[in-house]
Amino acid sequence: MTQLKVAEKKPHLYDVNDFLKIFGLVLEVYNKRLSAADVKEKRILYTASFPDNIINPTGTGEATMENVPHNIVVYSIPRRENGTLSEHAFGTPREVRPRQREEITVTDANGHSQARTIYGKWYDNTVRFECYSPSLEQANDLIMRVEGIYEVHAPWLESIGFIKTIYSGRTTPTYPIRMGYHAQAFSVYLKTERQWYRDDTIITSIEAQVNEEITSYHRDWQSNPSQAG
Repeated sequence: MTQLKVAEKKPHLYDVNDFLKIFGLVLEVYNKRLSAADVKEKRILYTASFPDNIINPTGTGEATMENVPHNIVVYSIPRRENGTLSEHAFGTPREVRPRQREEITVTDANGHSQARTIYGKWYDNTVRFECYSPSLEQANDLIMRVEGIYEVHAPWLESIGFIKTIYSGRTTPTYPIRMGYHAQAFSVYLKTERQWYRDDTIITSIEAQVNEEITSYHRDWQSNPSQAG
């Protein structure tokens, strides 16, 4: 049995959830840079789910546009698989389980040193952005703006800790029209790495405890097969 703990982040260790958070921060900065005249028309609400409760608080089926952002970007991760070892997204062969990356020595506050084996695993991810606006023309403008923001910042995203990110193209939105909003969608490919370290002390303790449980089970089964397990 193996117990792996998530290793502390260092450069090139960002995973897909980090991408979603960081891209959200990028959009937040763009929102803050809008002039007072542009805030209502260009501010973007970035969210993991469509805000039905905000747009239709009465549940009548009629969209309430006052104080609701004109622009909504809903993000999701429709695909996440073992990372490819080739140059092609979602290609083969793949890294199907964590592999040893390096061995390090960690020293605690009391000066005690402990060896740790770092394991890593690549993942191939598809990140999807659905862009909603009150009219189809506005939705087209919104998706062009969000695509542009992504493309401009893609090199920076790779420099801060994502292995690779590439624009994948337009996709069909889940709901072309929803609560009076028109939608357009696009996806990006993201290659990430997640790392763990083995805590051998915990592993040895867990395996010893499980061995005791197995021994107890076999002892009970041998003495009374009908009652065991």
